[in-house]
Amino acid sequence: MVPENRLNRYRKADQEISGSVEKNASEFPSFRTMAEIYDQAWELARREVEIDRLFNSWYYEI
Repeated sequence: MVPENRLNRYRKADQEISGSVEKNASEFPSFRTMAEIYDQAWELARREVEIDRLFNSWYYEI
């Protein structure tokens, strides 16, 4: 569960970016935005695998 003060920070940042939380909640995201989100998630997953591989090679080398 996210603390209320953190939620308020997220809401405030969202309002600064888009103008309104309600507007964002009611809008359907465009396919381009979803593709960008997918690409970013894929890149993070690839980085995580690479970090795990590097850590394991270092750890088991000792």
